[in-house]
Amino acid sequence: MGVLEMLTNVYSRYRLFLIGALAIIITGMLSASAQAWQSSLGAWQYREKLTFNHTGTTLNNFPVLVKLTPARINYQHVKPDCSDLRFVDANDTTMLPYEVEFCNPNGVTSVWVNVPSLSAGSDFIWLYYGNPVAQRAEQPQQVWTEYLTVFHLNESSGGTAYDSSPNQLNATVSGDPQRGPEHGFIGPGYHVRLEDQICLNQYAQNTAPFNEGTYSLMIRRDWSDMLTGKDNSVPFGYYQIGGMYSGWYIPPGGNIDDGCDAGLEFFWNYVAQEFRDSDLFDPNDPNAWDNFNVLFTNGCNPNKDANFYRDVNDEHKAVPQDTWTLLTLTWSDSQGQFRFYANGSLVYQDRWSPVGPANTPLSYWAVIGNPYCGNYTGMVGNADEVRYADHPKSPDWVMADGKSILDQLINFGMEEKKF
Repeated sequence: MGVLEMLTNVYSRYRLFLIGALAIIITGMLSASAQAWQSSLGAWQYREKLTFNHTGTTLNNFPVLVKLTPARINYQHVKPDCSDLRFVDANDTTMLPYEVEFCNPNGVTSVWVNVPSLSAGSDFIWLYYGNPVAQRAEQPQQVWTEYLTVFHLNESSGGTAYDSSPNQLNATVSGDPQRGPEHGFIGPGYHVRLEDQICLNQYAQNTAPFNEGTYSLMIRRDWSDMLTGKDNSVPFGYYQIGGMYSGWYIPPGGNIDDGCDAGLEFFWNYVAQEFRDSDLFDPNDPNAWDNFNVLFTNGCNPNKDANFYRDVNDEHKAVPQDTWTLLTLTWSDSQGQFRFYANGSLVYQDRWSPVGPANTPLSYWAVIGNPYCGNYTGMVGNADEVRYADHPKSPDWVMADGKSILDQLINFGMEEKKF
């Protein structure tokens, strides 16, 4: 008997056994790697593995930005309104809350996903899609559990900027800011000029403490607007790109003159008209406008040395012109520390002195554009993704947030099709 004939006889005798064993192996692989396909997401046809490039400490309830592009997902397999997108934890069982900020089946789609535990190494989640009858299942308020306010600034019109956090502390929009995808970094954003403002004045009616917190936003300073957007009738001042201003006063019935105020701001100066008209100023020199300042005023502390004023661009060039930059401020009475970050990287830190009694309600809160929610000359530029938390985020959180927003946190896997 030849070798070929012997192998043929063996295959014929054990063919059914081999086929059965192979079926068991395939079924086991499917059960281990695609449990969601066998349960809650049985009608979904495609999925991708999203692996995180995180190197810091473990972060809980971390909102990750997932940016989908034609190079990362086959939009022909996705519903045009993105309502069939679903996200599942690494165990392939736990459904994750998400918020679609902007759906563009011909370009960039931006989705925020709450990851329960983001760990260093090769942590991952699953993205499922491909169900033509799926309905929306977004849970924005469950995505932003670690923030007091979150403003995507993706409204197309109206006098309200909506808060995606569980607190629903919407902001008031005044003036006439331009809005749309061309003015935003993550989907639509706002382009504010001079008297335009977004005032988070809901905090004046709440007890959000100023003693510690985190404030962040995306900004872009436009060089063309720096040349044409000045209010020539104002001889001096600054453009406030956003920040905080807070006031503490003695109880009602007392003497208001005994009160005090404290605040955090970032802004860039504009140049007085008389200087712009002089021979010393070249309006076509970007360096003439290239300053960006962090100001901490502490009128509630008798030690006036607690005040500081810092031009972070003078030393670090942290906020360049015509470029989107993520700005983050953290501060804490208990830690005695104030930190300023750009794109998740620490730029400057300084001492932080207590500014008032704990849990003191605010007279003003964060303002984008026109400072103090009043009649002042405001910023000129673009703003997007404004957030506030009532505690200082850790350096690892800020770093991961920078990587996430700048689309550097996720490695996208290949598309897998259901068997």
